[in-house]
Amino acid sequence: MKIKVKNIALCIIFNFIWIFSIGQNTSFSLGSQIPLKYDIGFEYKIIPKISSNLNFGILSKPFDKAILGIIHAFGLEEGYIQMIENSFKLGLVTDLGVRFQFKKNYIGIFGQNIFMFAQDTPNELVESFLNIDLNNFKKTKIGSKIDLEVKLQSNLFQFGLLYGRRFELKNPKHEIRTEFFLSANIFSNSKFFIEDRKNEELTQLINKELKPIYKDYTYIPTINVYYVFKF
Repeated sequence: MKIKVKNIALCIIFNFIWIFSIGQNTSFSLGSQIPLKYDIGFEYKIIPKISSNLNFGILSKPFDKAILGIIHAFGLEEGYIQMIENSFKLGLVTDLGVRFQFKKNYIGIFGQNIFMFAQDTPNELVESFLNIDLNNFKKTKIGSKIDLEVKLQSNLFQFGLLYGRRFELKNPKHEIRTEFFLSANIFSNSKFFIEDRKNEELTQLINKELKPIYKDYTYIPTINVYYVFKF
């Protein structure tokens, strides 16, 4: 986990260096994708009508509850909602996309990665959800703990479309942008981590349960508001 966070931090630093090196074709944004994440973004104008963007965001309260509410509205059963709600404490979201400009409007396509950091998941919930007994799984060493610490991690890959509009402020370097996003899940991967237990079989079980759920129900609409500074 520490290695992943370190790599993400290095990626953000290198992107800041890249932003300042390419100058006036670049803009920086700060805002929120509601109800998904708090967000910072970078946009580079490739040619006058086409730009690329890279965004980083944090999925945390109160957005975590809102996302579950949306998924529940699409018809996901309460048991799955409880499992997901009790398994994750924080999400890191990365967007990479291309935008096509026309006057003050733009449309775009984007890929999105949602990495959900695990927290301790109640053993009883896992056993009920998968219809298993965790104590039946092989220990990796003698003298393992009786009280198991269970963690679940999920990595979602989304593809989506957006429409946006710019509102210029008095200073031409500053503007407000509003956007509408809609993304759908195209792939997911989940893992179980249980101390002193072999996790491969559990990971296969949870992927078998969650992959079709994420695929069928993870449609995420967002309304985005950004303050933008153009270099």
